[in-house]
Amino acid sequence: MITTAKGAADASGAISRTYEAGEILLTELPWQKHLADLFVNAGLAEEIKVVAPTEAKARPVSEPDPVEGPSDGGDMEEPAPKRRGRKKVTKG
Repeated sequence: MITTAKGAADASGAISRTYEAGEILLTELPWQKHLADLFVNAGLAEEIKVVAPTEAKARPVSEPDPVEGPSDGGDMEEPAPKRRGRKKVTKG
């Protein structure tokens, strides 16, 4: 929208609202497209193209190690705690 203007807020036109300057109108439905065309033809709005990504890039999935199998951690045992310090030397 270039300037603030009042217009329909639903398909029947029974509800109206104020469209603010700088607002981007949705044109997903036929009545929204028609309303936007009216605003453009009246000089209240200008047509722009908003390009949204159609699909996200897929991340490569790492293959599970054939020896270890998938690493979901479901039935793996907890690793034993690491020992720290010196071994005790006993004289005997």
